[in-house]
Amino acid sequence: AGCSPLDVCFRNLSSPIDTAYKVTWDFGDGSGSSAISPCHRFNDAGNYSVYLEVVSPLGCRTDRIYPGLIDVSQSPKAAFEMNPDRLNSLSPIVRITDQSQFSNNRIWQINRSEQFNQSDLEYTFRDTGIQQVQLIALSTNGCRDTLTQYIDVEPIVSFFLPNAFTPNGDAKNDGFLGVGYTLGMMDFELAVW
Repeated sequence: AGCSPLDVCFRNLSSPIDTAYKVTWDFGDGSGSSAISPCHRFNDAGNYSVYLEVVSPLGCRTDRIYPGLIDVSQSPKAAFEMNPDRLNSLSPIVRITDQSQFSNNRIWQINRSEQFNQSDLEYTFRDTGIQQVQLIALSTNGCRDTLTQYIDVEPIVSFFLPNAFTPNGDAKNDGFLGVGYTLGMMDFELAVW
């Protein structure tokens, strides 16, 4: 038993058996194998009966059906949308909408540090640069699916610094002061000659 897709390796315990024997497997999902001990992936949810037939080099035949041997639970499909898809330091708020299928619960992780579990999320990034948003979609049967997306919060820096001032007390250009938005600004250097 497990979540879709479920990989199962079968160990053929028939005795005696070697490559001279003709082996036929039917996995119950429309596919089969002639390997002695095959591995198979069950992609769809459901309950599957497995059939095994072994024919010896002399033509002796034995078979067995294993009813309901494989039980595959439906896995959720994690999906979400971020709006807007471009952010900057002046507008760092994103609305994240869960669009998952076959899930009844979720865990949001922002940059692997903050965690939330509401269905939709509005989040304000406190820093610029590439940010990671991860959704873990969960279902009642214990299955999960994870989707990670990235969004770039671009730094916006606007700064005006006059190239002259007149400190004569007339209230016009008396101070030498820059103005603007400098959050995220780095490596500023000023030289006065």
